[in-house]
Amino acid sequence: MELIDKQDAILILDPYIEGIFQCMKAAISDYQKLSADFKLSMCVTAKAWIIRQREIFHLKEKYNQEEKDDIKIEVDENGLFIFRIKNVLNLRFNKLSKSYNISSKTTNRIRAFKNQEELFPGFNQTGVNLVAGYIPDPAWENFSYYISCPNGETNSWYMEIGTTIPTTIEIHRLSELDLTGTEEEMSNIKIKSDTLKKVNNEGNLF
Repeated sequence: MELIDKQDAILILDPYIEGIFQCMKAAISDYQKLSADFKLSMCVTAKAWIIRQREIFHLKEKYNQEEKDDIKIEVDENGLFIFRIKNVLNLRFNKLSKSYNISSKTTNRIRAFKNQEELFPGFNQTGVNLVAGYIPDPAWENFSYYISCPNGETNSWYMEIGTTIPTTIEIHRLSELDLTGTEEEMSNIKIKSDTLKKVNNEGNLF
């Protein structure tokens, strides 16, 4: 598939970049609030999974009611979430590596996404795959935000969005933090806390 030039991508992204950035930032705030309230000790996978779930929540909340002709949210049966803009750009949300590419363990779906291949059966694969993600500092207190265009294990280009200032923690009631996931996803999350006593059958933390 032919990749998109960075400047052409910016022209398409421009009306949505601020909203995307704010949704990502809100997800980080949710994670920080949860971590601070319960003094949680989590592995990187758990942190990234919680942030991704909150990114999906905020994106759906903001865009399900707006720009219906321009924005489409696609989710396959295994939970792959794609945020489509004008049927031209397919955004996946992930923690990024230092090379601004997806940092998750490589799976067939991630490899297909990086290689600009068909994502899953039934998905009308048009346009170019992009990654919207963040790079945390070692303490997971300050975050940089980027959008990149993967081309295999490298990038055709990347750009920073937002700023690197500390994220402002917004107040959310814990009951509002929807952290449901598949059994496999939940089994990958290792949380240690004397305060956190129970995980219900849906995987909600309370």
